Amino acid sequence: MRILILLPGAEANYPSGHLPPSIEARQAVLKDVVRPDTIVDVGALEAGSPSMHVAGGTSGQLAMMATPIVDRVRRAQADGYDAVVQYGSFDPGTEAARHFVRIPVVGTGKAALQTALGLGDRLAGIVYQESLITVAHRMIRAYQMDPWFVSVKPIEIPAPEMHARAQEVRQRLIDVSRAAISQHRAQVIVPLGMSMVPAIVSAADLTEALGVPVVDGLTAAVRMAESQVLMGLTHSVLAYPKAR
Repeated sequence: MRILILLPGAEANYPSGHLPPSIEARQAVLKDVVRPDTIVDVGALEAGSPSMHVAGGTSGQLAMMATPIVDRVRRAQADGYDAVVQYGSFDPGTEAARHFVRIPVVGTGKAALQTALGLGDRLAGIVYQESLITVAHRMIRAYQMDPWFVSVKPIEIPAPEMHARAQEVRQRLIDVSRAAISQHRAQVIVPLGMSMVPAIVSAADLTEALGVPVVDGLTAAVRMAESQVLMGLTHSVLAYPKAR
């Protein structure tokens, strides 16, 4: 089985020192959570494509991501991949891509939310900065998950600064999560930002520190894609009619 993790940008959008953590390190971690015969590759968009990995990209360029992502997902199917996992907690282009291919296309955001709902009834989201709270709520409403979310709070550290402030990121994640647990009675924590979890801090580390489940959206999405392939399932043509 071959699964492609699709980054929401071209390789040139990832500055020096950011591309290896996005690809090599995450591939190494994922080898521990998939079947031995599952191959996980990581790919980027074509040069010149819009990117989420730029200042303001998450809130300002989501709509622009659909076309290059659809094109790249279609190529992945033609290249023989069995599934695509769209990297990025706000699932850019995922819904659109499903209308063009018959292989599973799994968004890390939706996979994280669905996994979290299987673990508890009161969910708390965490984003990078306050400016992303509205985007997070919009996605949560689109997936009809808002009845279960009790809070979405930021750690107030920009994504490009995560690696340089790794210890601070971990402590802020713990502090914000503890506040959600004590103030909002949250039962499950959902970090909505791959640059936090798993890139800087592991979900297992946070789960141990907090005593409640913390969901790694990337692992959830890869395992979901793998399971769908093994079960011979993909998205319904009634929900996602073939684009003409």
